Amino acid sequence: MKKLLILIITICLVNCSDKKEDKTIYKNHEIPFLNASIKLPENYDLITLEEYGEIIKNNYSDTLFIKNKLLSIEQFKLNHIEYLMFCDNENIDNNITIVPAINPTVNEWVKEKLADYIISSMRDRGNDENFKYKNLQNKLIDERMIKIKGKIVYDKTSEKGFYSTQYLANGWAIGFSAFVNNSSDVDFEKELTEIKYN
Repeated sequence: MKKLLILIITICLVNCSDKKEDKTIYKNHEIPFLNASIKLPENYDLITLEEYGEIIKNNYSDTLFIKNKLLSIEQFKLNHIEYLMFCDNENIDNNITIVPAINPTVNEWVKEKLADYIISSMRDRGNDENFKYKNLQNKLIDERMIKIKGKIVYDKTSEKGFYSTQYLANGWAIGFSAFVNNSSDVDFEKELTEIKYN
C-alpha cells in the first residue's frame, strides 16, 4: 500500500511538471508608422484591405454577410489611412489589424469609457448586421494598454461565432489601436504587449 501511494504521488508530480511546449513558429513584422516590430505566428501574412475583400468574396456564399463585411472594410478604409493587416492563411476568419493613434491617456476611467463605447457600438452594429455581441473582458493591461474583448455570433440561435478584441495603447512617439478577430479564443495580448520599438 505504501509503495502504491509513493507511485501515485510520483506520477502526479511528473504529470504536473510536464508543460506543453509552444511549438508555434513566429515571424517578425515591421510596423513602419510605429517604428516598431511585432512577432506573429508564421501563418499570418501581411495583406491589404482590398485583398481581404477578395478573400471574403471568394470564400463565403452568404450575400448579406459578404455585403456587411465589404461595407465594414470600406468604412475602415475611410477612417484609417495607415494600417497593417495580417490574415491567417489557414483560417481567413483570423486576422489582426494595427493602426496608428494619437498617444492616448491610459487609465481606469478611459478603459470604462472605451468599453462603454465599444459595447454600445457593437450592439448597434449587431442590430443592423444581424449578429449579437457579448462583452467578455475589459482590462487595463498596464499603464499603457487597454483591452476590450467580446464575442460576435451571427446566427442568433447559436453560440458559434468569433472573438473580437480591441486594444488601445500608447507608444514611444505615437500610440496604436489593434483589432483582433479570431474563431478561437486567441487575442494576441502577449504579442501586442511585446511590440519592440526601434
